[in-house]
Amino acid sequence: MKICSNCKTRLDDLAVGCSYCGKELPFPDKGPENCPTCNAKLNKKPVVYGMPSEEMFKDKNIILGGCCIVPGQPNYALVCPKCERTGVRYYIRETHAK
Repeated sequence: MKICSNCKTRLDDLAVGCSYCGKELPFPDKGPENCPTCNAKLNKKPVVYGMPSEEMFKDKNIILGGCCIVPGQPNYALVCPKCERTGVRYYIRETHAK
């Protein structure tokens, strides 16, 4: 759960802005290498947006990001292979140099 630094409203992990005060919330371009809970190396998985197919629901190599597509959403998630059930996940937005 994220907290807006401007108005202290609780926000969803995938929020790109605060719906209360309108402040934009950029995602970091990189995250930690190891899980802070169990110290396991985090796996990088792509976040996929849009209406998922049945195969996508079963695919453990992707993270479903929801059906709404908004500019600035994260394109990768760092997921702990050991703590995945408890939701230890970091979202990052990688930008590619042109």
